[in-house]
Amino acid sequence: MKLQSIYIERFGQFRQYQQALADQPFLFIYGPNEAGKSTLMAFIKIILFGFPKRSDMLPYLVGLSERTELGGTLTVEIPKWGTVVIERYRYKNDGRAVIYLPDGQVTDETPLETWLKGYNRDVYESIFSFNLDGLRGIEQLKSDQLNHYLFSTGMMGSANIFDLETTLEKQASELFRPYGKNPSINKLLKRLEGLSKELTLWSKKSEAYNRWQGDLSDSEDQLKRLIDEQQHWERQYGHFLKYKACESLLIDYLNVVKELEETAPAAHFPDKGLQDYENWHTTIVTLEGEQAALAHRLGVIQEKIASLNIDYRFLVNEESIQSLNRERELLQALEPEYQIRLESLRLEQKEYAIQSQKLGATYAGGQLEAIETGLEIKHELKERLNDYERLQQQYRALEVAIEEKENKISQYQATCEHYQQSLLSDQRFEALEAAINQKKNDHQLSQEQKWLEEQIRRTKKQENTIRSMRLLKHLLSGGLLGVLGFVGILLLVSGNLLAGGLLIGAGFAISMFTWLGFRPFEGQSTSQRAEMEDLYRRLEQVKHTLASAPEQKQMEEDYTSEKKRRDQVERVKVQLQEERASYQELITRWDQVEKQRHQAYSKIEEWAAQHHFPMKEEASLLIEVYDLIEDLKERRLRIKHLQSQIDQYRQRFDQFEGHCMTLDQRLKGSGQPLSELINLLTLYKENRGKLDQLADSLQELLEQRQVIEEKLQRYRQECKALFILAGVEDKAAFQHLGRLYEKRQTLLKQKEALWSQLQHVVPQKHIQEQCFKWLESDYWANTEEAILLEKINKLKKASREVQGRIADLRSAIKQMEETTTYAELVHDEAEMREQLKEKAKEWAVLKTAAEWLAKAKEAYRTTRLPKVLKQAGEYMKEMTAGDYVQLFYTEDETFVLKQAKGQSFSLEQLSRGTKEQLYVCLRLALAAIFEAPYQLPLLIDDGFVNFDENRRQQTLKLLSRLAETRQVLFLTCHDSEPIQGMKKLYLHAERKVEDVRFQLSHPSR
Repeated sequence: MKLQSIYIERFGQFRQYQQALADQPFLFIYGPNEAGKSTLMAFIKIILFGFPKRSDMLPYLVGLSERTELGGTLTVEIPKWGTVVIERYRYKNDGRAVIYLPDGQVTDETPLETWLKGYNRDVYESIFSFNLDGLRGIEQLKSDQLNHYLFSTGMMGSANIFDLETTLEKQASELFRPYGKNPSINKLLKRLEGLSKELTLWSKKSEAYNRWQGDLSDSEDQLKRLIDEQQHWERQYGHFLKYKACESLLIDYLNVVKELEETAPAAHFPDKGLQDYENWHTTIVTLEGEQAALAHRLGVIQEKIASLNIDYRFLVNEESIQSLNRERELLQALEPEYQIRLESLRLEQKEYAIQSQKLGATYAGGQLEAIETGLEIKHELKERLNDYERLQQQYRALEVAIEEKENKISQYQATCEHYQQSLLSDQRFEALEAAINQKKNDHQLSQEQKWLEEQIRRTKKQENTIRSMRLLKHLLSGGLLGVLGFVGILLLVSGNLLAGGLLIGAGFAISMFTWLGFRPFEGQSTSQRAEMEDLYRRLEQVKHTLASAPEQKQMEEDYTSEKKRRDQVERVKVQLQEERASYQELITRWDQVEKQRHQAYSKIEEWAAQHHFPMKEEASLLIEVYDLIEDLKERRLRIKHLQSQIDQYRQRFDQFEGHCMTLDQRLKGSGQPLSELINLLTLYKENRGKLDQLADSLQELLEQRQVIEEKLQRYRQECKALFILAGVEDKAAFQHLGRLYEKRQTLLKQKEALWSQLQHVVPQKHIQEQCFKWLESDYWANTEEAILLEKINKLKKASREVQGRIADLRSAIKQMEETTTYAELVHDEAEMREQLKEKAKEWAVLKTAAEWLAKAKEAYRTTRLPKVLKQAGEYMKEMTAGDYVQLFYTEDETFVLKQAKGQSFSLEQLSRGTKEQLYVCLRLALAAIFEAPYQLPLLIDDGFVNFDENRRQQTLKLLSRLAETRQVLFLTCHDSEPIQGMKKLYLHAERKVEDVRFQLSHPSR
C-alpha cells in the first residue's frame, strides 16, 4: 500500500488542503512547529481506521462547532487493485468510508478491511506509527522497568503490556496478600472468622429453633415438588392448546402434500411458459397493427415530398442575397448618421473660419501648420509663465513690504526721541540709585532685629527649664536618700543588719547617680547666659542703626519710574536697529527679484520664437493664444475626418448598387426588388427545411418498419421454441400442459402458505415436529381441556396450603431471631460473604489475566522474540555504524547490547540516545516481521530528536533501505538536506486549493 496524495476538506487547522506525495517511497516532510504534522498523521489514521471517540477529537475541533463536518480523501495505490480513493467524513455516511475504484465503481469500506486484514487503529499505532511519546518516558524508568518496557515494545510495538502487567500486579496486591493486614480481602477474612465464631455459639441456644428449621426445610421441599408437578401439567396444558390451534392447519397441509404427490409434474414444461406464450402472441398481434400503420404513414410522407416546390438558384445565391440585404439595412441605418456628419462638417467649417479671424490673417493656412504644439510644449510654456507670474507676485509683495518697513522705522525714531526728552540726567539717576541701595541695607537690618528678638525669647524659655531641672535634682536626690535611709535604719533596728546596710548603701548610690545625671544641665545654663548677653548687645546696635536712617519712600518711586523709562528707550532702540537691518535685506531681495523677472520674460520670448508663436505684449495672453491655435488644429483634423467618412459612405453606396445589378443577372433578370427576393428565399428555405424533415421522418419510419419486422420474426421464433421445449406441435396441446403446470404451482403455493401459517402459530421447530407426531398417533384424542385445568387447580390449592405453613414457620423463626442479635449476625455474615465473593472474583480475574499475560510473554519469548532480537540487532548495527553488533535478552529478563570490540552493556549503562535508538530498532524489527497482506506505510513523527548527527544520518539511511519494500513518511520540524533516495516536501497548513480534481471518479463537494 502506497499513499499518493492527501486532500483535507476540514480537519484541525487544515481547510481545503491538498498535498501530493512524490513517487519516492521515502518522504521527508518538513514543517515548523504548529504546521500540522501530528494533525496530518491523525488524519491519515482516521481515513484508514475511522473517527475515534469524541474526547480524542477535541484537539481537532478548536474554533469549530460540534457539528462541523470533518474529513477528506486519501489516494492510495494497492497492488492488484490500482489507484483508489478512500473518502471518509465524520457525519456523511455515518463516518464510514467510501471507496472509489479505478474502473469508476463506488463501493463501501469492505475492500478496505481486506487491504488492512482486520488491523485496527491500536495495532497500527503500536507497530507502524510512532512519535516522541514512545521515547519521552524512557529516561525516567528504572533499569528493571526499562527492560520490561522494551520487552513490551518488542512484543506489541508499545508499552501497553508493560503498563498492563504493572497495573495487574498492583491491583491484585491491593486486594490480597498472604499474611497481609491492609488488603481488603485479608480484612474481610479476619472479620468473617469472628462472625462465624459468634454464630456457632448462638445456634446452640434453642432446640425449638432447630426443629422449626427442619420443618421449614421439609415444607420447602414439598412445595418444590408441588410446583414442579404443577409446572409439568401447565406445560402439558400449553402443548394441548398449541396442538388444538394448529390441528386444522396440519390436516390441510398433509392433504395438499398428498395431492401434490398424486399430481405428476410436466416433464419439460418451461417455467412461466404459458404466460410467456400469451404475452408474445399478444405482442405479435400488436406489432402487425403497427406495421400496417407505418405503411400508411410512409405513403402520406412521399406525397408531401412530391408536392414541395424549390428554386435552387435562390438557395445557391443565398449568401449573396443575405449579404446585400444586410448591406441595405446597414446603409439605411447609416443614412441618418450620414446627414448628421454633413451638418457637422458645415458647422465645423463655419467655426473654423470664426476662430481664424480671432487669431489674425497672418497665421491662417500654412503658417498655422508651422506653429508647434504638444503636451511637452504646453507644459514648458506653463512652467515659464508660472515662473514669471511667481516672480511678478514676489516683486509686488516686496514693494509693499519695503513701504511698510519705512513707515515702522519712522514710527520707532519718533518714539525714541519722545522718551529721551522725559529722562533725568545721568548724574541725578546715579545719586538716586545710591540712595535706593542704602534703603535695601535698612530692610536687611529690620529682618535681623526680628530674628534677634525671637532668639532672645527662646533662650529665656530654655533658662527657665534649666532652673526647674536643678530644683528637681535636689528634691530627687534628697528624697530618695531620706526614704531609703529611714527604711534601712528600721531594718537595722529590727535585727536585719544585711538588708538594712544594703538598703542604706543603695540610697547613697542612687542619690549620687541622680546628682551626677543633672550635671550637664548646669553647663548648658552657663553657655546660655553668655549667648543672651551677645544677643542683647547686637540687638542694641541694630536698633541704633535703624533709628538714624532717613525716610526714602518717595525716592524709590522716582527710581522705579525712571528705570522703566530708560528700559523702554533701550527696547525701542533695539527694535529700530532690527527694523533697519530687515529693511536692508528687503532692498537686496527686491534687486534680485527684479533681475530674475527680466530673465523669466526673456525665456518666454525665446520659447515663442522657437515654436513660431506670435508674441504678445502681455505674456499671460500666450496661454490663451496656445489654446486657440490648438483648437484650430483639432478642428482642421475633425473636418478632414468628417470629409473622409462622408466619402466612404458614398463609395459604399455605389458598391451596393453594383452588387445588386450583378445578383439580378445571376437570377436570370427577374427585376424584382431586394425585399421580394428575400421573401422568395425565405419561402424556398422553408420548403427545403420541410423536405429535410420529411426525408428524416421517412428514413425513421423505414428503420421502424425494419425493427418491427425483426421483432415479429424473433417473437414467432420464441413461440416455436416454447412448443419445442414443451414437446408439442400446436397451441392446444401447449395450453393443456400449461394448465396442468399452473395447477401444480398453485398447490405448491398453498403448501408454502399453510407452512407459513403453521410457523406463525407454532414457531418452535421441535414443537412443530411433535405436533405432527401427535396427529399421527392421536395422542390428544381422549384429552379434555377441563380435566387438565382441574388437575392444575388442585395442585395450586395444595401449594397455597404448604406456602401458608412455610410462612408461619418463617414468622416464628424471624420472631426468635429478632429478639436477639442473631438476625444482625446472619445479615452481617451473608453481606460479608457476598463482599468476599465479589472481591475474590475480582482478584481471580486479575490473577488469571496476569497468568495469561505471562503465558503470552513466554510464548512470544520462545517463538517471535528471537526473530525480533535478531532483526533489531541488525538494525542497531547499521544505525550505530557497527559500534553495536548484537542484541540479547538474558534469562533474568535483561536486554544486553554487545559491541564490536566484544564488550557488553546492560540498559542502565547506556546513554539516553542509545536507549531511544534501541527502542526505534525494536519497533522497526516488529514492523519488518509482522505479517500483513499489503505493506502498510510507516509513519514517524520527530522520533530522532536526541540522536547525534552521525547516528541520525545512519538511521535515515536505514529507513531509506526499508523504504524499498515499504513506504516511509518521516515528519520533522528540523530542516536538513535529504539523503539519497529521500524526497523532501514542505508542509504549509495555510495552503488552500480552490479546485481539487482527481484522476479517478470523485464525488462532488
